[in-house]
Amino acid sequence: MEFILPLRYFKSFYQVVSQAKGFESFYDVNHRYSTLEGKTPLEKVAGDIKYLSQDFKLLSRLSISSGYVHLVRFIRSNRILDIFGEKYAMPVELEYEYVWATIDTKNESLSIYHDSVLVDKLDYPLPKTYIQLSKIYL
Repeated sequence: MEFILPLRYFKSFYQVVSQAKGFESFYDVNHRYSTLEGKTPLEKVAGDIKYLSQDFKLLSRLSISSGYVHLVRFIRSNRILDIFGEKYAMPVELEYEYVWATIDTKNESLSIYHDSVLVDKLDYPLPKTYIQLSKIYL
């Protein structure tokens, strides 16, 4: 069964924001992905969703210590990997695929994996003391 979303026009950005959660819920229940083995996002997590508390506040500054930051990103048709606003071109084979990116803060490197295979390893220079999170669109 295929669901076709009706074309919808919004009068303002506020209207888009106010209806985004409903659209996300509809999409998670109805849209099937080949990369999720034909399952919807909701079927894939099977009730394993954990939400942040309502009073959660993101720190304005994040200290950098030695370790790893792991990210999972979906590569769209533009084949751009977005890591906190920094853009990296990805090979055509990764179009419509998920990649796993690991930032090694000690060695200041970025490793990109697909299906557990290293795709690329890049220099990833970091600020020496902290990252100003208020300047990053998450």
